[in-house]
Parts: sequence; C-alpha cells; structure tokens
Amino acid sequence: MTSGAGELSGAALLLAKAELLIDARHPAEAWPLLFQASKEDGENPMVWAEMARCQLAWGRPHATVLLARSALHYAPQLAYAHRLLTHGQLGDGDLAGGLASARECVRLDPGSWVCHWSLSEALRRQVTDQTPKAEKEAYLREALEAAGRAVELDPENPGTHEQVAQVQSMRGRKQDAHAAWQEVLRLDPADTRVRADLVRSQAEEGQAHLSDVISAGTDALAASPQSAAARHELHHSYHRMLCRTRWVALLSLLVATLAARVFPTGDDPAVLPVELGQRLYGLAWIAGIWTLTCVLAWRRLPRGAWRGMRALLGRSWQVRSAPLAAAWCLLCAVALLAVGWRDRAAMQWVVHAGWAVTLAVMYADYTVRENVPGRRRWPRLYG
Repeated sequence: MTSGAGELSGAALLLAKAELLIDARHPAEAWPLLFQASKEDGENPMVWAEMARCQLAWGRPHATVLLARSALHYAPQLAYAHRLLTHGQLGDGDLAGGLASARECVRLDPGSWVCHWSLSEALRRQVTDQTPKAEKEAYLREALEAAGRAVELDPENPGTHEQVAQVQSMRGRKQDAHAAWQEVLRLDPADTRVRADLVRSQAEEGQAHLSDVISAGTDALAASPQSAAARHELHHSYHRMLCRTRWVALLSLLVATLAARVFPTGDDPAVLPVELGQRLYGLAWIAGIWTLTCVLAWRRLPRGAWRGMRALLGRSWQVRSAPLAAAWCLLCAVALLAVGWRDRAAMQWVVHAGWAVTLAVMYADYTVRENVPGRRRWPRLYG
C-alpha cells in the first residue's frame, strides 16, 4: 500500500509540473512528464485531460480529441474534458461535434465562465459564408447570450469581454464591439492584439487612419513574433498602403492631362507644343502632391514599417504590382509634361495607356484578393 501511494504521489507531482509548463506555453517540455504520469496512473482522467490540453496548446487538434475522449472514458461527467474536446473538435473542423460538446460542458458546469465562453466560441464558429441568414442570426444571438453569461460570471476577465466584441463585430454592431474591446484594454492595457483588432475595426468605420492600423499591427507582431495571424494582418495593411499609391499616380496623370491640354475644349484648341512654363507648372504640382504624400506617410508610419514594406515587395508579386502600376502611371504623366509634344493623338494614347494599365492592375489585384478569402490562405498572397 505504501508503494502504491508513493506512485500516485509521483504521478501527481509530474502532473503539477506539466500544468505549470503548459501555462508557461512550453507544451513540448510538458509532454514527456504527462506521458510518464500516464504510465504511473493511467486511470486518472486528469492526466488524460492535461495531455489533451498539452496537444491543444501544441496545435494538434486531432490528438486533442482522442485524448479528451480517453479522459471522458474514465470520467464521463468531467466538464473540463468536454471543454477540451470542444476546442479539439473545432480545430479539427468538426463544428457540429464541437457545439454538442460545448453544450454538454455548460450542462455539467453551468457556473463556469469558461464553459459559457467555449459555448459562445462554438456557436460563433458555426457561422460561415454558406450559413443562411436566419441561422446566422440565431447562432450569433445565442453566442452573444453565452458570452454575456461568461461576463456575468467573471466580469474582470478580459477574455469574456473580447468574446463579446468578436460576436458583436460579426453581427455588424461595430460600436458595441468597440466598447467591448475598450473594456478589454481597460482590464489589460498591454494586450496589443486586441488593440490591433480595435484599431482595424475603427479604420473600417472611418474612425482611424491606415497608419494607425499599421502601428497597432506592428506592436501586436512585436508582442507575438510567432503569430501567423498578426504577421499576415500586418502584411495586409502594408498591401493596402501600397495600393493607395495608384490613386496618387492617377491624380498626377489628371494634373498632367489638364496642364498639357491633351483634351482641349472649345472651337480653338491650344497650339502644340504647350508652353514650357505651363508644363513646368504641371510638373511642380505633381512634385508637390508626391512630396506631401510621402511626408505624411513618413510621419505617421512607425519605425520599421518601410523596411517591412520593402521585404514584402521582394517576395510577393501581388504586392509588387501596386507600386509598379503607380510608377507606370506616373511615368506617363511626367512624359506628357517633359516632352514638347506636337501630335495630340499621341498624347491621348499616352493618357489612355497610363490610366488603362493602372485600372487593369487594380481590378486584377482586387479579384485575386477576393478569390483568396480567409486568413489561413493569406500566405498565398504574402509568402
């Protein structure tokens, strides 16, 4: 009997050490301890549950499902194992199974905020692009109720408020989502990921600049360098910033077209070539537009953003197409004013070549981005 008690004590010690390692985000180091604990006390459901948690933290949802079911084999009423099973099934693509497990988790432990949070997450994950509108509204309404119950049970937990924000954002209630995100930041001011989500949502509503989104995204990536989602969100913001250069180039082409009198009005067209002073005046306007644009961008963007953009340009043809199209359009604009044209038809061809190529690239860029939905497929665009 003494030997058996010692073995159980050893398994408990291994389990406690493994839990600390998982909390510290070191699942690879926790796994050998849990494996040894399973040998010493293989009928302990908490050992199997912690093994499931370790695999979930390791990013292995299928293994999480198998181990959580092993825990439930020994303790079918263990809400903790049902919660782990929920997240394993959601990660493995079994959305219906994850929802059923989340409901069982809440039934077994209705006083746990994390069970209600898991139910809200499972309901939110049921919503896809193919979900009918009525079902989508029903899922999100119930998800909001579950998230609200989690807030009631633990109002000082930032995760509960963040779940409310995510659900409200999906419902289109942006202001309510902003209020929930701000509550998260009140409770945890150092959460750069939530700050990035808030600023990104505010930018969509016209309440923040794209440069603010890039600054928040840079902070989020610095806090979590291994986060693929944060990295691709930042790359997406860089892409949007570079795409704006095409509009500046098109404005430059319009200025050049007017200054060079490419499409004169009235019965007496201007004589070609256009006076040198008028052409220099147009070039000065174009230089002023680009100088102002660059100065504003330089002042607003965080340190290191330009380096990040250059790196992204070097590995993504999709991103590279934006400044190349802008450069082509700007070249056409400068050509209209730098050359003393005597053939108005040739000038008009230059104008059409400038805007047509730029708009074609813009349309192709938009089409490709629309056909690559979801964060998981962003690496196809940004490497």
